[in-house]
Amino acid sequence: MAKLVSRRYLGKMPVYDLTVAKHHNFIANGVVVHNCMNISKVLAGFTGPEANKLRKAIGKKLEDLMAEMKKKFIKGAKARVDAGEITDEEVLEVWNTLESFAGYGFNKSVDRDTEVITLDGVRRIEDVQAGQKVWCFDGDGFVETDVVALHDHGVLPAFEFVFDDGSKETCTLNHKFLTQYGQIPIFDIVEFDYEVYAEQEGFLTQQQILTQDSQYRLDSGCVAHSVDEFARESDTGGVSLRKVLHTRFVGLRQMYDLEVSHSSHNFVLASGLITSNSHAVAYSAITTAQLWLKYYYPLEYITALANNTKQGKKKTSIGVANLLVHYLNYGRKRGFEILPPCVNKSESEFTIQNGGIRFSLDHIKNVASNSSKISEIAPYDSMADFYDRCVYKQVIKTGKNAGKMRSTRPNKKVVESLIASGAFDSMANEGKTTAEKRNSLMQEYCAAKKEKKEPARLTSRQWREKEVEVIGLCLSEPPLLKAWAETIESKKWDTIESSAKKKRSMVFGQIMACRAHTSKKGNSMHIVTLSDGIDSIDFFVFEGGRQLFFETYKTGNIVAIPLSKFEDGDAKFFNEYEDGVVIAK
Repeated sequence: MAKLVSRRYLGKMPVYDLTVAKHHNFIANGVVVHNCMNISKVLAGFTGPEANKLRKAIGKKLEDLMAEMKKKFIKGAKARVDAGEITDEEVLEVWNTLESFAGYGFNKSVDRDTEVITLDGVRRIEDVQAGQKVWCFDGDGFVETDVVALHDHGVLPAFEFVFDDGSKETCTLNHKFLTQYGQIPIFDIVEFDYEVYAEQEGFLTQQQILTQDSQYRLDSGCVAHSVDEFARESDTGGVSLRKVLHTRFVGLRQMYDLEVSHSSHNFVLASGLITSNSHAVAYSAITTAQLWLKYYYPLEYITALANNTKQGKKKTSIGVANLLVHYLNYGRKRGFEILPPCVNKSESEFTIQNGGIRFSLDHIKNVASNSSKISEIAPYDSMADFYDRCVYKQVIKTGKNAGKMRSTRPNKKVVESLIASGAFDSMANEGKTTAEKRNSLMQEYCAAKKEKKEPARLTSRQWREKEVEVIGLCLSEPPLLKAWAETIESKKWDTIESSAKKKRSMVFGQIMACRAHTSKKGNSMHIVTLSDGIDSIDFFVFEGGRQLFFETYKTGNIVAIPLSKFEDGDAKFFNEYEDGVVIAK
């Protein structure tokens, strides 16, 4: 087994360069194919030629060969499973991570004549060289980034996309552009009618002038003293939104892409559109480190993921409506307990406590700016003690006293969110239900505030809904999947996880939400979110099954629902020809 010998920090990107004993090519300078070969040798006992065959299957996306190598990989790892060094599930997880590279290659490209804004002027992409500087968007504004490499992806099928401002770009169907949901393939952008981020006309021209001379006087006669000041003066950070109007196939074209150094993984085209860069080397290094950390330090790895994810963040490209909840539920599936927030034990960040992950105060809705002060003053004996002692100094930001300090305490909205999250549950009397505890805590808080009006008493369901609202999931009760485990097994229903690759399945879960949707082609449908407390899935309800679905199922129902999978993807839809079951309303 390889041992970690040293570690050194390489920059802003969360990428590490590992030196390992014996297997010196574990990372192989960040090139993932060498990593795949070494993993297959160490874990599955592959010979050199077999490992090279796996590299070829991944690199060239050969599905039949991948299926063949998967069987050999799992069979080869059996010796280590039998020795207790790794479980069958962990072997499959490693394989799935390696297999993902087969769908992530150098085929996301733009046409050779695509123009890019560099700091030296506008250049055709095929003329851009490593070392030149281009612009990228980091979420707050435009910043410079170095070109690491120009990648020649060969001749590929190309499509021209026309946007609502008249601009046109030619690229492959799976080339990604920046949207409000992250970097999304252009075919998904068209299908779901997403808008694409673009530079506001003239913004970079002015910013480039300011970069060259921070005291440059603009034609308008105004002086902007720095790029930062100029960016702050723009309410939008210099970006606008554009929609695709139509597209057409334009034949085979010579295609390229750039790899840039900035962690945002994007660059700006001369048309203003913000597009994804080719980042195979960067991601291979990150994924290599992730594989290592995920295997040897899974608890620390998941905790770090949670700390680097904002509450409510989505990742539409992989169908995840709440990325933080996705990571925490992954931890639960790995056997780690997610401990509820607690004003006496939680800190501003997620922390490892008693072999589990303690929920952070900073990730509770409405609490973030107060979290550090609450944890610094802790512990508290009671709600009254919290109200009396949780007082701290705060800078006044506006008005005639701006800049001065004042004493303040968490307001009612903050305290209500803390109560709903379960952060005060340990202070309530033992033996009561969760609803009784939290109703009692609200009464104690209102009494401490000397409010005359009695707070409304909420039901268990209402408190559960509030808990999900403020932290994204319910930690005060067992996950739905565990509570109904015996029924699911006896009825032979599928969980969301077990149904993933099945063409037809009866899937257990609770209907969480339903929203109307119209496709680019004008087809009306609904998108329904189903959750079992650990996993969630969105599925489509088409017009043909709409009446039956809404007559039978309601939001909040616990159900076993018939779903079918599209032939050409993993998306699922409601199968109106099979009978489902409403288990609980």
